[in-house]
Amino acid sequence: MRSAVAVRANAAERWLTVVAWGVLVVGGLLLVTGRDRFVPPCAFRTLSGLFCPGCGSGRALVALFRFDLPAALRANALVVGALPFTLAALALETASAWGFTVPRIGGWRHSPTVVLVVIIAFWVLRNLGGWPWELLAPH
Repeated sequence: MRSAVAVRANAAERWLTVVAWGVLVVGGLLLVTGRDRFVPPCAFRTLSGLFCPGCGSGRALVALFRFDLPAALRANALVVGALPFTLAALALETASAWGFTVPRIGGWRHSPTVVLVVIIAFWVLRNLGGWPWELLAPH
């Protein structure tokens, strides 16, 4: 018999996955239909004049929804590269939370560090200017 805490935790995980997918769907629809005007400008870009790792991600997602991969890569290559992994991880987490048996992919303990290093490197390189780094800046 499962404890009440485990049952509540499982219910919370299920609702969290429902909310995550809902945010993705609603956000995607808002971006595609052009109703994304309520999104504020990037505070980091406004204050510093530099690009943050997320600059251009909205345009990249809109381009992906329209199946325009070159435009998506010009807007934010990091989002385009990370999106398949993010969606796969969310799908696996959703299946696990709803009680499906999910194969566990080897847990590499350095994964968070590698992700952080990639994000910081992308952040620095896209602000260097000059070829080829200017290709990482959002266009």
